[in-house]
Amino acid sequence: MTEIGELVKFLKTKVMRESTFKLIEISIEELSEIIRTAVAKELHKQNPVNQVADINVLMTRQDVKDFLRVSYTTLFHWNNNNILKVHVKRGRKVFYLKSDVIGLDDSNLDKDVA
Repeated sequence: MTEIGELVKFLKTKVMRESTFKLIEISIEELSEIIRTAVAKELHKQNPVNQVADINVLMTRQDVKDFLRVSYTTLFHWNNNNILKVHVKRGRKVFYLKSDVIGLDDSNLDKDVA
């Protein structure tokens, strides 16, 4: 469970146990910092770059599609426009390098739109 979820669960159980609860005075800056810290910790845990030790892993079209949240048609167009090149093709199977997928930048993607 996330830290924010745990905090909400704690507060709910605390309120249910006691008919009253104590309000504390906290500045907007302090609350913002607490939220910022909790969100940063969650984002750090869920960062896809941290989940992959080796960026030279081969990815299938399905893997790339799911990772980038794009369609097969988009992958086809990127391949034809040399935006994301196929690293290996075995029979009908197409594989991309994870480092190439992660290395996609907005300047390359703009070529596809033009």
